[in-house]
Amino acid sequence: SPEQRMVVVLKDVEGWTHEEIADEAGITVTAAKVRLHRARSKLRTMLWDEEGR
Repeated sequence: SPEQRMVVVLKDVEGWTHEEIADEAGITVTAAKVRLHRARSKLRTMLWDEEGR
């Protein structure tokens, strides 16, 4: 989702803190962490499936 993409880019590419991401997205820090975890899990699954493993 666009929300998941945003948190991955902000955290892993831009180096933002969870607090900064939460402020930008208008969500709690906990929600930002959950969103990031789910996004990374989804990305990992997509990459894993793409490699045929």
